Amino acid sequence: MENKYYIYAHINPLKNEIFYIGKGKKDRAYRNTYRNRFWNFTVKKYGYIVDILEEGLTEQEAFEREIFYITKIGRRDLGTGPLVNLTDGGDGGSNRVLSFEIKEKLSKLNKIMGTHKTEQTKKEIYSIIEGWNLKTEGKITQRAVTEKSGKSIITIKRYWPEFKEFVSELNRTNLTNDNPKKVSEPTQEQINEIEQGKEKIRMTKKRKELVERYLTKIKFAPNGNLTPAEFKHLTKNYFNKIDFFVLKSKIDKIEDERTLLEVVDTLLKK
Repeated sequence: MENKYYIYAHINPLKNEIFYIGKGKKDRAYRNTYRNRFWNFTVKKYGYIVDILEEGLTEQEAFEREIFYITKIGRRDLGTGPLVNLTDGGDGGSNRVLSFEIKEKLSKLNKIMGTHKTEQTKKEIYSIIEGWNLKTEGKITQRAVTEKSGKSIITIKRYWPEFKEFVSELNRTNLTNDNPKKVSEPTQEQINEIEQGKEKIRMTKKRKELVERYLTKIKFAPNGNLTPAEFKHLTKNYFNKIDFFVLKSKIDKIEDERTLLEVVDTLLKK
């Protein structure tokens, strides 16, 4: 039996991560033919580097080692790892069949590794969601978790139902675990500006209330006039000595109180 087979890995050069495991001989590791669509998509986007993991193997040994590596690293479609392999290996172009004992051992190994990978993946996803900063990172979504975790969207979707309620609660209550940043003490100048701003707001509100009261009295009072003291106060302090009759003519044309308030706003801006 010839020892001409080897096990190879294709590595994503940007992520420095193995994304495919294969068995072959001659130049199989370097050929792009007969690859699945996920492999083609990954290579088109990132390219790949070939790494020969083991060589000098019989075909039977290569089958077993291929299954071992795929099981250990984990498949993306199953949510157990980054590999784009769509089978557990051992299904190459040969008619050879693995012995019953080997199949049993590999099956047990696959279950053990699968369970371990599943729990580990859940912990990683939970850790990412638990430490999410809603203020800086925005709403928690499957796509956002995928980008932050580096895992495939298939993996995130597979486990998402288990975190859905937790994520909804976090998004709804806007909880965050980040420590509040220390705010620098304002300067005296800033404090003065704040106080002046507050005073301006108070005066503007008071001014508007007085003007509204006077204008309403002019319009709706039985005699239609202000007292001399009221008119003097109004024109001196609020309308820059506006002529009373000009003011009265404006008000006489008003049919409702809403428009009256609009006139107030207009006059206040002068």
